[in-house]
Amino acid sequence: MLAHELQRAAGGVSLDESAIFRAVNSVHRRVKGAYAVVAQISGYGLLAFRDPHGIRPLCLGKLETAGGTEWMVASESVALEGSGFTFVRDILPGESVFISLDGLVSSELCAEGAIHAPCIFEYVYFARPDSVLDGVSVYGARLRMGEYLADKLARTLRLGDIDVVMPIPDSSRPSAMQLSERLGLNYREGLIKNRYVGRTFIMPGQAVRKKSVRQKLNTIGMEFKGKNVLLVDDSIVRGTTSHEIVEMARAAGANKVYLASAAPPAVVTRQPSLVCVSFVTGVFNLSESPSCAASVSGKTCRPSSKENLGARSLATSPDFFRSRAPKIWPLIMEP
Repeated sequence: MLAHELQRAAGGVSLDESAIFRAVNSVHRRVKGAYAVVAQISGYGLLAFRDPHGIRPLCLGKLETAGGTEWMVASESVALEGSGFTFVRDILPGESVFISLDGLVSSELCAEGAIHAPCIFEYVYFARPDSVLDGVSVYGARLRMGEYLADKLARTLRLGDIDVVMPIPDSSRPSAMQLSERLGLNYREGLIKNRYVGRTFIMPGQAVRKKSVRQKLNTIGMEFKGKNVLLVDDSIVRGTTSHEIVEMARAAGANKVYLASAAPPAVVTRQPSLVCVSFVTGVFNLSESPSCAASVSGKTCRPSSKENLGARSLATSPDFFRSRAPKIWPLIMEP
């Protein structure tokens, strides 16, 4: 599609910056959804642009060398640092950046009505904890999710019944650590992750997902035997992983199993300001979830709860997305 629009913008002659940015503007009008694009235009340079809602992250970095300034575009700041580049800035929603073969950088906002509505699931799960996306530390965001979850558990559970807090690795670890510290509970690592198994919640078919969970995680029996365990996950999508992990904890000798999600229940909506909330938990992707019965949370799926997951109690972070979505950043992202 980009190649088609570039050809149209060129009008049979060579490209220039203005034509490239017009082509990107046409792409934005044709494409709806989440995307961050980096393209090498042969004979011209490097083009990078972000969707009008800034759903997917994209940033710019540079490296000063003896031969001049080198530029790099990546989805996460950690990729820049690992390559020796210095973070310059985030590319704005709807913005295009073009770097010529001579190293000259130009940019232009190529989308009408662009707003900043990033995917919250980047902070919950997708991004590396050492990344900074749109000026927000992923690690810091996960710590604050743990704090909100701890405050809710303090109001709803008898904390004296819980012996240990245990993360479901890896992305829930910061939230679990912060939760245990805030509530004064013991923190333990009882689940070990096999790093050679991919993301289970996007695998095709329920049977494959269930089998993959067992291959992905293994228990340390001494951390479970005879204990009341509070498992903390970053989110709950279908509940397949959660149900299997609860069963694994019981098989390892746990007395009682409590399950908590650092992400709040989802709000399924088509409003641009909430476009990513459906990624948090519940209905992860309407095309991926065959039915509401396969989901744990969401507007029409709430009856599926702790009973379906096999846990003694199910808790999620406060449902502040529903009524206060425009204030997402002050709620969970600010220090």
